[in-house]
Amino acid sequence: MARPVSIDIKKILDAARVIFLQNGYNASTKKIAKKAGVSEGSLFKHYRTKTDLFMAAMDDEDGISTGEERLMKSAGEG
Repeated sequence: MARPVSIDIKKILDAARVIFLQNGYNASTKKIAKKAGVSEGSLFKHYRTKTDLFMAAMDDEDGISTGEERLMKSAGEG
């Protein structure tokens, strides 16, 4: 019997963070899914909307809790 596939949420959030920081909110969920190695459907299974995914990705353990603050912090960092 085949083992059920396990989705790594951290991998999704890491990929989303990179793509959103590179391309802003208009980044494609298709690109995020590809970078995370999952289907777009898997993204939306865990995050109902792109906004939910964005907010989860931008709310990181480094203490910066909003997407706007994170984007401002990353400005000029390459």
